[in-house]
Amino acid sequence: MRGERRKRSNRFLALVLSFILAFGSMSGLVMPETVKADTVAYHVESMDQSEYPAGAILLKAGMVVAPGSVVYFSDTKLTKGKIQYKDTAGTILYEPYNDQNNDYSTQHTVWTWPDAREDFGGWRVTTLSVSSGGAITNMILQPAKAGEILINYITDNQWFDDESIVANDPENPTSFMSGETKAIRDAIIKKNGVSVSDTHRFLGWFLSNDPEEKAVKNTEDLADAPGYVELLPYFENGNYNIKYYSVSGNELSFDSDKYVDHVAFADSTKNPTTYTEGRGLANLGPAKWNEHDGYYDFVGWSQYYSDDIDDEDIVTSIPRSWDRDIVLFAHFAPRRFNIKYECGEGGSVSDNNPTKYAYEDTIALGTGDGE
Repeated sequence: MRGERRKRSNRFLALVLSFILAFGSMSGLVMPETVKADTVAYHVESMDQSEYPAGAILLKAGMVVAPGSVVYFSDTKLTKGKIQYKDTAGTILYEPYNDQNNDYSTQHTVWTWPDAREDFGGWRVTTLSVSSGGAITNMILQPAKAGEILINYITDNQWFDDESIVANDPENPTSFMSGETKAIRDAIIKKNGVSVSDTHRFLGWFLSNDPEEKAVKNTEDLADAPGYVELLPYFENGNYNIKYYSVSGNELSFDSDKYVDHVAFADSTKNPTTYTEGRGLANLGPAKWNEHDGYYDFVGWSQYYSDDIDDEDIVTSIPRSWDRDIVLFAHFAPRRFNIKYECGEGGSVSDNNPTKYAYEDTIALGTGDGE
């Protein structure tokens, strides 16, 4: 398949809200006992990873966020953005930021609505616009019904070599209530506006590119979704080649007894030479270093002919969305060994002395107090 799927702190208001909540509790006003969404951290797109905490979730329109959750974004002092909370009719309930108030911080704590009904399930992000620098320019949140889950079928910009395109079946549900079972139909292929069949085998709707993930058959498979899910359609669409190389740039031999630049497959049967678009591959087999010629551990395969790679460059599987011939390079790192120090009676070891060293390392040892 072609195409990429691709503070101002208002203390007075906080005091007022606290009073309202306390008064509501004493006077018998209906307050939500629980919120169905999890209270977590979110971040918007186009941000640097250093700008939000590890584990923060990418915020998307359609998601449900719980009061008390924190949304991180880039500094917006130069961007006249707005954040609004509206009821289901579109009336503004609370507007912490607007076009005039642009003295932002870089995070926003989701508002606790004092007048929420019993069926309030958190705030659904119905509009979300973000600048190229990661600043929120417009975010609108509206009440979500507890237990309601929206489904977004991602079919934009997906097409095949024969110019046919992928479309969602109009009968597919776009929402359901938790516990409700609805069938999810296959995606449709259209050419020149007309549905065509038997051109590409449909493999199913999936939540990710993970080749080990099972297809979603009905809404029961989405029962644990946090108010919003995106489903990706995958089709069987052609085979592509995989070649394996040493980091020195020479192709590896599938003869298990032959080393190329000291490198061979640990088990060549686990390293296929082709894969199918739409299916991908799971768990590529490792390579090994010549056991009689050094001390190196296999780090992983990558698409880069370089020793300077990051963890995110490592390829452990072939995603369903890949659609090209690929070359993978084997990467190794010097094996690390422990260092143990023994001193005479009353002696000590310098705190600056290392406790590990790698093969071919040169290390300096400090002197201790003992012999």
